[in-house]
Amino acid sequence: MALFALLVLAGIQILYWWYYFRRVSSLEIVNKKELTGFPKVSVVICFKGLPEDFEKNIVSVAEQDYPNFEIILVSDFSSPQDLGKMSDLIGGIKSKTPVRLINASKDIPGKKQAVYDGVLSAEGEYILFTDMDCRPVSSNWIKKMISVLTEKGESVVLGYGPMERGNNLISWFAGFETIMTALQYFGYHLADETYMSVGRNWMVKKSAYANNYMKMKGGHLASGDDDLMIQAMDDKENITFCLDPESFVYSKPKSDLSDFLQQKTRHISTSFYYPFITSLKLFLFSFSITGYYFLAVVFLFFGKISLTLIIMISILKWIIQTILHHKAFFKLDGMRHFFFYPLAEILLAIYYPVLGLYSVLIKKKSW
Repeated sequence: MALFALLVLAGIQILYWWYYFRRVSSLEIVNKKELTGFPKVSVVICFKGLPEDFEKNIVSVAEQDYPNFEIILVSDFSSPQDLGKMSDLIGGIKSKTPVRLINASKDIPGKKQAVYDGVLSAEGEYILFTDMDCRPVSSNWIKKMISVLTEKGESVVLGYGPMERGNNLISWFAGFETIMTALQYFGYHLADETYMSVGRNWMVKKSAYANNYMKMKGGHLASGDDDLMIQAMDDKENITFCLDPESFVYSKPKSDLSDFLQQKTRHISTSFYYPFITSLKLFLFSFSITGYYFLAVVFLFFGKISLTLIIMISILKWIIQTILHHKAFFKLDGMRHFFFYPLAEILLAIYYPVLGLYSVLIKKKSW
């Protein structure tokens, strides 16, 4: 019975890796076609406060190699000091790049209103979102994202936002968790089960956003405007993705456990608005990981199974997973996690129940 339970849970994990995540491994990720036109793009960045490296991040957006774009900075009731700093920065770059600073019309939890105000203010038909604490990896970010959208004639492009390298175990794990999240939402999208995006790197047609805004649920939530918009769209066939390395947008990982859990608690708050079958599948995957290691410890403690057998099953499971995901980890800039996958998965097994308890017991903060 103990052996059967472990084999079932291991089998569930391998099934997910084979059916969903393997799809990311087989992708052709570099778009080699040249743009034939340059439709106007509005880059919308909302902020409540300013991270210490905001100047570098904004400048990296302003220096994009694209001839027809603007930057819209939306202050969500920021402090006068932050507004002053932002005004000084704008004064130094607006001669090269059109930049506008506007204020959100309502002070409500989260940044949904600020995002919507930015979209309404945009002059471009294509809206590219990122966050104040994020940095495009190259000057071709806009070009790569818009080329995918215009080539395929879609309404939405899902981008990728990996983490920069951190300096402790928490930041290292945050990078791994980001990769696992990306494998899930890209893998599900490739299986025609799109359910989310990431707010720091996605593009949408202005008309599509405006037409679906009133359908968005979860208006009281402090985050997840990107996920809620994806859920509001009836035609998810008009959603595509971009995994070209030049389109990545990096952000600094949290290095404090409490800050990391608080951030992830906000992120998972929108999961209650996913389709039931999607939520069930996501839960089953996380349960299979936590359940596998939990039962392995319990069975070993009560002498139901030998340590040698547990190690043999685990090694076989890891080998199969490695075969299925090594290309995906390379494409998602995750090789620093790939070589330590067994350790990362054990930490993931602990992380899932801890995050669940934290989200229930700790009061959530607005963004």
